[in-house]
Formats: sequence, structure tokens, C-alpha cells
Amino acid sequence: MCMKGHNGLYPCRFCKIRGIRVPDTNSPAHYIPLDRTSHPAPGDVSRYDAADLPMRTHREMLEQAFAVDNAENPTRAQQLGRDSGMNGMPILAALPSIRLDRSFPIEFMHLVWLNLIPNLVLLYTGNYKNLDAGIGEYELLERVWEEIGRITARAGSNIPNAFGARVPDPAKDKSHMIAETWCLWTMFIAPVVLRGRFVDDKYYDHFMQLVGLLELTPEYVQAAFFGQLQHVFVLSLPALKKFKQREPQTVLLASVKDCTGATDAYGNGIQYYSGALGPSHIIDLAAIECLVGRIEDRGEWAIVDRSNDLTRVLVPNDDEDAE
Repeated sequence: MCMKGHNGLYPCRFCKIRGIRVPDTNSPAHYIPLDRTSHPAPGDVSRYDAADLPMRTHREMLEQAFAVDNAENPTRAQQLGRDSGMNGMPILAALPSIRLDRSFPIEFMHLVWLNLIPNLVLLYTGNYKNLDAGIGEYELLERVWEEIGRITARAGSNIPNAFGARVPDPAKDKSHMIAETWCLWTMFIAPVVLRGRFVDDKYYDHFMQLVGLLELTPEYVQAAFFGQLQHVFVLSLPALKKFKQREPQTVLLASVKDCTGATDAYGNGIQYYSGALGPSHIIDLAAIECLVGRIEDRGEWAIVDRSNDLTRVLVPNDDEDAE
């Protein structure tokens, strides 16, 4: 996406929250607390509303990337990139179907299983960046954490390997924990071993709310769409040194108008629509699976699709069978 990333001044791909550094240190790391009223240099906004963040837009990101690419000198390009979070124009921006502010999901593995959860464990055990518990009481005693680790390691003997890799003792072998084992520990083991371990149960309840949120992660379902092919575009792209490309590439795209409102209205496995076509969409030609027919009947169009459950059986004739 040609963005600065998680350690930039504006690190988020979706919103324009501004990062701040730890005061009185030389650390280049940026953090993005919602409330920075107590920070000596909070920036233009001292408190952000998580439900009303200043969001990025596709057009704005394109304009910022264009400005970086066309800056009068490298110094100015660096300044523009710092103040916007954009390093330049991403090659995928050439596709009309791409929205820079929406088309790219978060990288869940590193964000949660290799960042949030390990850091939360460090917080629970009093080892997170030399921070103490402040006015809270969420830190676990060392012996309690060691007992949790032993129970975790023993649990592997009674959990089928179909669940995933065996979870090691996080108190002794934390360096052996990988994204998969952090996931298994968080979702299945931690709800058992953390119950009743905190001085105040509100911290356990808070952890279980996090587990509930992680269970809500979206599941993607394959779906078929029907449309009318309008044009096929053959794009010959030269090799771009900026993206370390050595050979030119040919990209095949298709312009398709979708069949508006196509549904299985009568429960017979056949898609019906009014005959109206929606706006054109530019898609990868490889996304087109097959040809379909259509039948007009009583003011509706029925789609004849041989790729679904109604696929007809092809019986070879005797001559072909003999061969």
C-alpha cells in the first residue's frame, strides 16, 4: 500500500489518528492512545473518540500519494510522507475496483496473536516496559503465573492435536510460543486457568470480553455473482524498478455489468432477476468462471447455469465410448 506502517506518525490505514512518542526518551516508537491530555505534546487533538475517529478517504489518500511522488525534492517528499502516512502511489491504485481506505484488511496474526496477547501477558506479569500496575490490581503473583504455566503445559496431553500445535508452558517457554499457540491459549486455555486468579474478578471479566470480540472475527463465504461481459482489457505493463520488477507483465481485466437483484426467488436453485443491469465493474478476468444462459418468462429472466447443482449429465455416444 506504500504506507509508513505501524510506527509512522500517522500509522493507521483507516483513520488519521496521530501518533505520539514517549516523553523524555530517545525512543522513535509512536503510540496512539485515545486520551493524551496528560502528554506534554499531545498534538492538535488531545482526546479521540473511538466511535468517531477522523477517517481516511480513498480520494484523499490518492492526492497525498500523488503529492509525495511529485514533490520538488526528496526532502519535501519525506516531509509530505511523514505528515500523511503515504510513501507514494501504490501500483494497485490503478485498479478502479480498489479502494485504498477499504480494500485491505488488517494483518490479524501479527496485530493480535503476536502483539496484543503477548503484551497483555507481559502486563499481567508485571514485565511490560517497566510499568507498574498503577492504581490497578491486575498483576498476577509469580507463583500464580508459574502454576498457570504448568497447567497449560499439562493440558496438551488432553487436547486433541486437531485443535493445533501443543501449547508449551508460557511461564518457562514463552520464546517457543507462536501465533497458533497464542491463539489456542487465549481462546481455550486462558478462560479456564485465569478464572479466579486476579485479585479483582473485573480483570477476568475484561479478558473474557476480549475473547468474545475475538470470536466475532468475520468468516468469508464464497458466493457466485452473475453479470454481462462488456469488454476485455489487455494491459501491457512495463517493468517498474520501483517495485523491483524485472520483466514486463500482461494483466487481463474485464468490464462486467451485474444482474441486478439476482436471487433464488422460488427455492428451485435457479437465479431470477428483472433483466436490469447494474453499473460496470472492472474485475480480474480470471474471476469469470463460466458462461451462462438466460430465459425470459413472465416478465423475469431466469439464469441457466450449468455450474451449480442442476448441472446436466453429459453421456458420450457409443463411438466416443468405444474410443
